[in-house]
Order: sequence, then structure tokens, then C-alpha cells
Amino acid sequence: EDYPLEAGAPLPPPSSLKRKILIKNKRLKPEVEKNELELFRQGQFVIEDEEKEDANASADRPIPPDISVEAPVAEVTLGDADTCVPTTIVYTGSTTNVHPWLSSMVNYAQPVKFQSFDAAEQKNIHHNMSSFSEPAGLNWLKTQAIEFVNYNKRQMSRIYPSGARANSSNYMPQVFWNAGCQMVSLNFQTSDLPMQLNQGKFEYNGNCGYLLKPDFMRRHDRTFDPF
Repeated sequence: EDYPLEAGAPLPPPSSLKRKILIKNKRLKPEVEKNELELFRQGQFVIEDEEKEDANASADRPIPPDISVEAPVAEVTLGDADTCVPTTIVYTGSTTNVHPWLSSMVNYAQPVKFQSFDAAEQKNIHHNMSSFSEPAGLNWLKTQAIEFVNYNKRQMSRIYPSGARANSSNYMPQVFWNAGCQMVSLNFQTSDLPMQLNQGKFEYNGNCGYLLKPDFMRRHDRTFDPF
């Protein structure tokens, strides 16, 4: 592996990710993921419904599976008590409610809760990324613009519209592009000025692939203040 998932290891260049799909999702803890994958391969992996069955419901009422798998797996029945007993995996929170196969496919886009730019720099985990709401992103730009740019040299960030935009309007994406944010999410259903700017910007590459940030926004020996 040229780009291992470990602290200090850089993200792979976009050119090496051609014809590949990146999945952005939280991963299970390594030991939990390994255990659940093994259970799944043995046909013993069961995911409990998040909604508990009503107390008056019949105990014989079948519970529909949460996940359907097209690949054939070993059939396990409750009657095969001598062979094996289905193991129930009980999740403790929504962030861990992920199928082990999906978890194992997450690599270079692992979302984490943002703490601070100093904490992110100290951890130096390039494949960790954070999402910022529009107001939060603007606040960080106003208070720590240079640190925000440096953060985006090392790892990815995603900006999304404020929940107060009930009419699906958009913010000006250029503000966050200037800080090097890689994923600036907009409401594509609204063809306003911000959306037109977005469409115009990516006309440079035919609305396909990516646009390379300027040299001074990528090099660690350069400092750039977007303001």
C-alpha cells in the first residue's frame, strides 16, 4: 500500500483514484469490524431493528431483515441448535449502526467530529475529514482562516448549507473555495448566482473530475490568508 491508513500518511492523488468509488461513512472499531465480518461470513450475523417490537406483538411474528445481501451466504436456522446459534449484534448508537461490509470499504473519507485545528494537526490523520455547516465554516474562516487553509492542505473538509435556508437558497461557494475546502455542497435544485458560479467554475474541466488547487494552497512551506 502506497497510502496506508495511518497517522502521517498522505492521501493518494486524484489521479490514482480514477475509476474508483470513495465511500464517506463512519467505520466500526477495528476489533468490532473484524468480529462482525467473521460472524457475517459464517451466516451468524443478525442486525436488530432499531425500533423495538411492541410488547403485545406476537413472539412468532417474523422480523424483516434490515439488509438484503445478493451474494449467497450460509443458511442458518434456529432449529440447528447443535450446529450454531445466530448471534445478535446490538448497536449502542446511530454512529455505529453500519454493516461490517460497508465499514470495511471505507478508507480515505472517514468522518470525525471536528474538535479544533490544533487537535487535527496533532493527530495528523489525513484520511479523517469533518463536515462544517455554513455558519460554522464562516466562523472558522473569520477567526482562524490560515489554520483552515492549512487543515485543507492535509485532509478534506465538507461545507453544507445552513438549515435556516428553508427556500433551498445557496451561499457563495467562492468563500470556502478560497480556504481550500474540497467539498462545497450546494442546493442543486436552485439555479441562483452561487449555483451558476459553481457550474462556471467546473466548466474548466468539462464538469468532470477535479480542479487542482493553486500551488500555494497545497504546499506546506507556503502560508496563505484568504482574506
